[in-house]
This record gives sequence, structure tokens and C-alpha cells, in this order.
Amino acid sequence: ALKEDFDSYSDIDAKCHILTSKYKGKTVEELIDIFGIEVNDINNLSKNISEQIIVRMFGGKSLKMRNVELFRKIGMNMKTIVLSSKGARTEDTKLIRIDFDEIENGSLTFDNSSIYDFFMNRQMLCIVFEEKDGNQRFKENKFVGFKRLCFEDKFVDEEVETTWNNIRDLVLNNKLRDIVVTKKDGTPKVNKTGVISSAPNFPKSKDNTIFVRGDSSDSTSKPLTINGIRMYRQYLWIKGKIIIEMLSNINYL
Repeated sequence: ALKEDFDSYSDIDAKCHILTSKYKGKTVEELIDIFGIEVNDINNLSKNISEQIIVRMFGGKSLKMRNVELFRKIGMNMKTIVLSSKGARTEDTKLIRIDFDEIENGSLTFDNSSIYDFFMNRQMLCIVFEEKDGNQRFKENKFVGFKRLCFEDKFVDEEVETTWNNIRDLVLNNKLRDIVVTKKDGTPKVNKTGVISSAPNFPKSKDNTIFVRGDSSDSTSKPLTINGIRMYRQYLWIKGKIIIEMLSNINYL
């Protein structure tokens, strides 16, 4: 629960405006100190710390926004956006974990899927930080403000549904393959644990605005098995340059 009641998006927007006026220009490290957030190593922060910062800004104590009743009820997700000093996006953004029970359900339509619901019925509250250059540590990034993003119908129909259909085609028609990741010289890439890197042939970022990428805190563990192929948990991502184009047309709250 939060200390204040917010009955509408406009209430949240107004709160974001107050928070920006109060904390704009503060570094991540300064915000961590202001809100008394405990961290193991200030020099090695995960961007997930931003969720704790924003929850504390709103008067809550949870580690995750999804555990805050208000944000869960209104369907709002939080994403950290880091911009260079010139306003460029520094990296791609992870959006939603793929539910393969839905993918393998041949009778399910796109507009009844959790992915459709995520893009059409939820909003993203983006907390924006700025970095001087790519060598700067996350603790040194400065808070800029908030933007609230809604995905347009056309984008969902043209980009998201296309990727969703491609994933289903691979899975339902036995086209899924585990592809060894190679270096520029053609030799297999080996990760730090000594295991040869490989990844399923899901839609990749080079060809798709919305693409698939596996994610795991343990590179030796592949807990998911689809069509007999062991893999990391798979997520939909959006290209960094695309999300910054969207946000460039939205004013700060």
C-alpha cells in the first residue's frame, strides 16, 4: 500500500511532477541515500534498483512495483530509461516474459493473449535518467523525470502481432532450432562457465522492432524446454532507438 491515494492517472501525473521538481538532477547514489535503500555494492548496481527508488518516491516500501496494489490494479509497469547527454537511448528494453502455454495453444488468438493485454491495456511509467557517457556507472546517472507511455494500436498490430505470429509458427510447426552463437571468425562463442553459447532462432533485434531474447541470472541453468530445446526464460524486448522515438513525442510529467 501507498501512503497517498491516487484515483486516476492524472493524480499519478501530478505526483510525478512534484517528485521531478524535488529530485531532478539527483544521482542514483544520492536518491539511494535519501530514501535509505540498502545495497550490497554501490559500484555494481542493477537497474532494478530504480523500482525501489520510484516506490519509495511514492511512499511505499516494496522492492517491486508489481507488489504495489495501486500499480497492479491500474495496470502500470515501470521501466528505467537511460539516455545519453545527447538524448540517445543507450540500450534495448526488456518488456514481458513470454507465456509458452499460450504460444502452444493453437486456438488462442492474439487479442486474447497476455502479450496483447500488456501492450494494449497497460501503460509504462518510465523513470528517465541521463548519463554523460557509456563508461559512467549507474550510480552516477542523474534523474531527469517521468514519462508515461501508451503503445499505439498500429504499432501493436504491425510490430507486436507479427513477432507473436513468428514465434507461434516456429513452435507449432516444429521450425524451432537451437543455433550456436559464433564469433566474427566463425568459431563458437564460449561463455564464462566454459559452455558453448547457443540460442533459439526466435525473432532477433536485427530484423524486428519487437524481438525475443533469453535472460537468466545463471548462465549454466536453462529451466525452460520447448520442442525438446532447453533454453533460458524468454522475453519480448523493444529496440532502444524505437522506444526513445516514442518517448521523444511525449512531454515529461
